Amino acid sequence: MYKFKINFYNMDNKTAELVYNLYDNPVVEKFIETVTYGNDVPVYNTSMTFSKSETVDAWCEMYKLAKQISQCNDYDSSIGKIDPDIILNGWNQDTLNYLHNYVEEYEVIELSKGISDDTKSWLGPAISRFNDIIHRMENDRVGYESGWLSFRMEPFLKLPFDESFFQYMEPGYRSRKLYLGYSEIGKTLYHMYRADDRQAAERLQSNPKAHITNEIMIPYFNDIFDEAGYNEWCLKYAQGVDHNDPRQHKNFEIGELENSDQYKLSKFDRLEVELIHV
Repeated sequence: MYKFKINFYNMDNKTAELVYNLYDNPVVEKFIETVTYGNDVPVYNTSMTFSKSETVDAWCEMYKLAKQISQCNDYDSSIGKIDPDIILNGWNQDTLNYLHNYVEEYEVIELSKGISDDTKSWLGPAISRFNDIIHRMENDRVGYESGWLSFRMEPFLKLPFDESFFQYMEPGYRSRKLYLGYSEIGKTLYHMYRADDRQAAERLQSNPKAHITNEIMIPYFNDIFDEAGYNEWCLKYAQGVDHNDPRQHKNFEIGELENSDQYKLSKFDRLEVELIHV
């Protein structure tokens, strides 16, 4: 049996810790493999909790990345060049949906006609960072107790899974549980449904979860899956895509909090993790 411990620090002072008892199944076995892939277990923090200055900095970086992406001609024959100036109009979900189309279309172009190695060398990292910032900004308006914390460890390892793992996937999220993160570029149909991203769905841009990684997600809410609403939306806007595929709307729950009284957290600026074999 394994425990997964997350230590929280602020100004070099430890402020809190969360200890999760990991389940005993093949999903967790692969997760442990990704965590122990490197010699260390350093953390690349992609927390969804921001100060105002961090939000402004992220917004400015997103604009610079959009300017960079606008230099790519591969989008011309599909959705057209990105318009960076839309970012100057300020935050709204429609703007973020529009920007995220270029993340999703990157995958479509790569699979359909390919992108040159020279272009991928600079566009790939730009799209990956662009994707991270967009999802951060999507959650900037969410209060701490109703949002979530997500981070990944380096080195980052992605392990594919097959249909035998579908039995361990469940829809929705439960607070005080530990989940694997999405870890792909783009959105699942469920992500599109929740953001009402009709344009991406109609372009068949969904990207189902395909890997087990060392990226985790801790929800601070209970998200009950609205199956009827999801099905209705997908049948209307995502025709031609198998919305019943569990990789499009389900998640891997991999552990539960050992002590629920430890659940509330204070401000932090650094994380450390420990994998404990008991």
